[in-house]
Amino acid sequence: MTFIVLDIESFYSKEYTLKKLTTEEYVRDPQFKTHCIGAYRPSMMSKPQIIPVESLAFWCRGAPIIGHHLHFDYLILNHHYGIKADALVDTLSMARAVLPELKSHSLSALVKHYGLPDKTIDYQAFAGVRDLPPETQEMLEQGCLHDVWLTYQIAQKLLEVFPKVELPIVDLTCRMFTEPSVLLDTPMAQAELDRIRAAKSTALAHLGVTREELQSSAKFSECLTRVGCPTPMKFSQKQNKEIPALAKTDEGMKELLGHPDPRVVALAAARQGEKSTLMETRLERLISMQSRGPLCLYLNYFGAGNTGRWSGGGKINPQNFPPAIQRALVAPEGFKFVKIDSAQIECRLLNYFAGQEDVTEMFRAGRDVYAESASKFYGRQITKADKSERFLFKVLELSAGYGVGHVKVRSGLAQGALGGEPVFISEEEARALVNTYRSSHPEVVKLWKKYDKWLDQMMRSPPEERKFMLPNGTWLDWSELRYDGNDYYRGEQKCWGGLVVENIIQALGRVLMAEIMIRVKKTYPEYKLVLTTHDDLVYLVPENDTKALERIGEQFKIAPSWAPGMPLSYDVYEGERYNK
Repeated sequence: MTFIVLDIESFYSKEYTLKKLTTEEYVRDPQFKTHCIGAYRPSMMSKPQIIPVESLAFWCRGAPIIGHHLHFDYLILNHHYGIKADALVDTLSMARAVLPELKSHSLSALVKHYGLPDKTIDYQAFAGVRDLPPETQEMLEQGCLHDVWLTYQIAQKLLEVFPKVELPIVDLTCRMFTEPSVLLDTPMAQAELDRIRAAKSTALAHLGVTREELQSSAKFSECLTRVGCPTPMKFSQKQNKEIPALAKTDEGMKELLGHPDPRVVALAAARQGEKSTLMETRLERLISMQSRGPLCLYLNYFGAGNTGRWSGGGKINPQNFPPAIQRALVAPEGFKFVKIDSAQIECRLLNYFAGQEDVTEMFRAGRDVYAESASKFYGRQITKADKSERFLFKVLELSAGYGVGHVKVRSGLAQGALGGEPVFISEEEARALVNTYRSSHPEVVKLWKKYDKWLDQMMRSPPEERKFMLPNGTWLDWSELRYDGNDYYRGEQKCWGGLVVENIIQALGRVLMAEIMIRVKKTYPEYKLVLTTHDDLVYLVPENDTKALERIGEQFKIAPSWAPGMPLSYDVYEGERYNK
């Protein structure tokens, strides 16, 4: 196999650095300058060598590019030098999948793990220096060549264990970021940013609280006290004491959003909106990014270690763009978006593998599982027109299906589950909903109990054997599983059978999506994948292509070899914008 290993060293300074800028901001900044490019193409070179930028196209022609963090190196190659790679093999991505036990997958961390010679570059020697003196240039070039050799050695070791079937997925993931095409409707994005800022100011005035009171945990506790609500607490191992549980992900904060007193709910919602400026910063970053070119949508291959799913990067997390941002994303001239969603994929997988045949048969017959379950609960026919009732049971299938109790179901709805509007229900209604689910899904309940026992079996195994193997040859790592005498923990996360089932089902969903990605790439290489968000794929296709929906959609209906007969379906959308 012919390939080329590349490493690029570039100018940086105290302010112009990857420690302060995203990869896209750094690479597409006017200050960017390449100091040197190291390469090793074994079929044409006896050892790594420095190559001039003028000969890049020659050395890269017809060869997959291997590098460590190709989101960086290949964005440089593509953006600054117009290089189009045959294939991308990223050692950082591969390491996440096959070395999940490592806390870091940097080149230095992998060098240490494999017992290779340390990196030799003294980065402080050229910080802030655009034009390097000869001795510094020589030092940097030698260090660059050493990094190329290290990357080659690491790639060899990773390729021995990394599933070959996943290499095209690594390639596609890198290209979503490094070969950008999606555009931003800047006026629409700016209008949404202005609307959010105005709404926050109005909300503060209505509640009679200040921004400082919402942002400070101590002052927010005083606000809760004024309306007769105690501050939720949690134990901090780091501080070795009880502290306010007021972070967005804290269970105590989630419970405030489901509090029976509307004043408490309003305060909690306002703190979430004020404390988390994610929507504002995302819009600001996207507007700024569009000024430099098409949007680089950063996904981390195997970024979510618990499930092997992708995770979002680049400080914009494109995996969970809200509708307002989705509507501002525009296809380039001559193209349109085709978005295919694997309909109810988690629910289908869960009931199929649990052996809940009645629900699986409902899917096979094309019936509306969410509406029919809601109809039984409410004692009247629920259709898609009954959006609130049907949505409630969609949330229930995807939360109670993993053993979640009524308290978490209720707080999840109050936070706006699945990206929907907040839904407030009583504790009694939440308990009734969960009981209804469990009584109507006995095989799913048995599956949770099966994996309660699995946790015990894993604890009896050596840490290196605590794995759940997936059909694509990757695995879920449970080496950090521990038992404190009462409960199981994976790191700091409390575990039970339902949580294990959730991880497995979501991992299988990710494997299924990857198989579809590969089939579409092989069958219709002209369709460009620009994003995936867990259970959907987003492509850019020629605007006059009337068959793209059907062609891609058919790939979503093929049951995988590891789940024969599982009924699958899909929802479709096409248009000049990412979302209508």
